[in-house]
Amino acid sequence: MAKPGTKPTPTALKKLRGNPGRRPLPKNEPVAEGRPVCPAYLSDYAKTEWRYIVPLLDDMGIIGKVDRGVLVSYCEAYSMFRQAVEALERELNSPVIRTHNGNYVQNPWVSIKNRAAQDMLKYAAELGMTPSARTRIRIEQRDEEPSLFEEFQAAMRG
Repeated sequence: MAKPGTKPTPTALKKLRGNPGRRPLPKNEPVAEGRPVCPAYLSDYAKTEWRYIVPLLDDMGIIGKVDRGVLVSYCEAYSMFRQAVEALERELNSPVIRTHNGNYVQNPWVSIKNRAAQDMLKYAAELGMTPSARTRIRIEQRDEEPSLFEEFQAAMRG
């Protein structure tokens, strides 16, 4: 059974944000390692999104192989969104259509597009990819490797 209340923020995201709550970080939290591999069965648009988003998330250090299912779901929702947008464009971008009885109804692609957008947001929130999550993330600059001169100076000091 699910616990009530707000979902806990993954430790990796807390670290990227600079631990704004200043609470002690969990010490025994499992760490997801490795970059997930793109499944061959994904649709073309989903594969394109996978190739775009996975390296970005991997560079941030917030995904691992275990997150493949969530990433697959996000990418397929993106694919469905793209297909719905294109279908609407082919149909003159009309949110309503006329039935054979002469009635006007909402174009089914509008519902498909909206549901795919909701799904994308849901999965993106799970992965820390929403715009509000990005505003809270502070990525520390990685120090470049020291030059040979700096290494020599450090060795001479001690």
